[in-house]
Amino acid sequence: MSEDKKLMASKGKILSVFFLCLSFVLSSFILSACDNEVQTETAEFFVFDTVVNITAYGENGGKAIEAVRDELYRYDDLLSTENKNSDIYKLNSNETDKVSEETAQIIERSLKISEVTEGSLDITVYPLSKLWGFIGGNYNVPNQEDIEKVLENVGYDKIALADGTVLKDSDDVEIDLGATAKGYIGDRIAETLKNSGCDSAVVSIGGNVVTVGKKNQKEDFNVGVTWIDGKGICASVALSDISAITSGAYQRNFTENGVFYHHIIDPKTGYPANSDIGSVTIFSTDGLIADGLSTAFFVMGSEKTLDFYNSRKYLELGIESLDFFIVKNDGQCIVTENIYNKMSLNSEYINESNVTVI
Repeated sequence: MSEDKKLMASKGKILSVFFLCLSFVLSSFILSACDNEVQTETAEFFVFDTVVNITAYGENGGKAIEAVRDELYRYDDLLSTENKNSDIYKLNSNETDKVSEETAQIIERSLKISEVTEGSLDITVYPLSKLWGFIGGNYNVPNQEDIEKVLENVGYDKIALADGTVLKDSDDVEIDLGATAKGYIGDRIAETLKNSGCDSAVVSIGGNVVTVGKKNQKEDFNVGVTWIDGKGICASVALSDISAITSGAYQRNFTENGVFYHHIIDPKTGYPANSDIGSVTIFSTDGLIADGLSTAFFVMGSEKTLDFYNSRKYLELGIESLDFFIVKNDGQCIVTENIYNKMSLNSEYINESNVTVI
């Protein structure tokens, strides 16, 4: 790796949204605290090659976090690209073409997003991410010949599902569900918390933020959105029982020979997406869709994203509405009205004149 490469983020989909009015205690064990006489339980885990932070409110918070921990490790065993026991690892290493019902469901829904976004989301870009060093952190700019060779085995149309069997066009086709699975898991964690008697919590899974109920069962959680350089909070949004999921160039990137490269690969070119979007945050009660669309919209750019929105293509994914907040590289912002009405702007980064409400 050349000396001028600047590592600007850690592995995984790094924290792209920060919490205002919340402070996660960084520990590998569960801590108890007092927040306005409401018991607070805080925990941190490392799974899916990323950090998971949980803050749960109420007397059942500790029990709920224990249940969540078990679920997190179960999903790591099921979906991780690095865990040798997982469905995905075995599929990529061609040990089997069979996957669990849950894994098959995530693959199927991911492929639907790929179809609706015309391949802007593609779960088969894993070999490209490895080639660029975004898996493992050994960042480098591949030569064109290597990119073209890997592209031969990239494309969502190169895999199909049939009764729990994943059919691949070639043994060299590999998948990574990182762009959708964390959103899916966030929803399952919210269910686990509620089923364990915790109706107030906030969870961050490598930057995917999930709000459960209201903070202390009294008020919405204020979730901060990071500016496109990754160094400050440009806005906050009041949220309850919804996920906020961001894709941004600042999350994982490097600079080589004065050229900036980020981790969001365009599956059509094999290069980091040449997008006018610096970051895009999707707000949805369906975490998998929010996760997948955040990546797809970044690759598509703002013009195609607005076409997608205005033509209501999202209806094909089984959702009735769609909310998002886009920050473009030039500082201009696009936000849906529903989110704008819940949003407070930080004037150090964004003025009202820079915001288009749709």
